[in-house]
Amino acid sequence: MSIRRIWVVATNVFRSVVRDRVLYLLGLFTLILLLASRLLPEISSVAAEKTLI
Repeated sequence: MSIRRIWVVATNVFRSVVRDRVLYLLGLFTLILLLASRLLPEISSVAAEKTLI
């Protein structure tokens, strides 16, 4: 194998790893947003009850 071929393969592997990490981070961010959207209304209603009292 030539140095050029090794370089091309290494570059493609690096790009693939970066894409996978970005995909995982995007999935994690989506999960956090979904959990927050479920949790925040409950917290805000408790806070609203406290301000009414």
